Amino acid sequence: MAITLGSMTSIAALSQSVGVATPADATQTQVTDAFNLADKRAQRQLDSTNVQLSVFGQTKSAYADLQAAAKGLATPEKLNSAGEARTALQTFVDAYNNAVKTTSAAVSGGADTRAILAANDLKRLVTNNNNAADLKKIGVSVNKNGSLSVDAKVLQGAAQTDLKAVKNTLGKIGAQTATVVSKELSEAGNIGGAVSSLSARAQSFQAKAAEQKKLATASLNTVQQQAANSGNTTGGIAAYLQTLSF
Repeated sequence: MAITLGSMTSIAALSQSVGVATPADATQTQVTDAFNLADKRAQRQLDSTNVQLSVFGQTKSAYADLQAAAKGLATPEKLNSAGEARTALQTFVDAYNNAVKTTSAAVSGGADTRAILAANDLKRLVTNNNNAADLKKIGVSVNKNGSLSVDAKVLQGAAQTDLKAVKNTLGKIGAQTATVVSKELSEAGNIGGAVSSLSARAQSFQAKAAEQKKLATASLNTVQQQAANSGNTTGGIAAYLQTLSF
């Protein structure tokens, strides 16, 4: 017969009704085995949550880097030459591509659906009609995987022709990106919100696991005491059942 908590309770109750004691060692083993099963289940839940938390943590870091790069573009008046504009743009593109990469990893890894929403928000920044056209004029194109590429020759030509127009485009894209990314990183945003909720979930699982272990230890002690005092373990098993009620 398969050993379950239900069968343990039935055996103990039957033993009590007919005056036969359940062997203490066997009952303690059953309690320990049942706890181990519950503990493994709780650990799987915690591990799964921590994996998602790690993925979103990397994504949050990438978005923070993108935010910093975007702010660098959002102040075009500080770009005093074509070289500075080119450097600021490349820094932005690198940060943007890393954000796309980490968000895509979160999506493909089966993470929270908020990763998909964040990825879509990034994509809209560079693919809406006006921005896409303006970026193309300065040599920035969107690849099939959502990343950006810079054509240095086109950028150089645009800067030589009208550096002010290039700086204006960079300023517009930078300001829009900074706004979107700040929203994503906030507590109410897709990235910030996911990190906060996953962190809270992980802490909850850890607390429940600790409480379960505490209750299981107390229940096992009750089983041992019941066995020593009266030869039956109904009370101890009933107490242990509480450990699985959370």
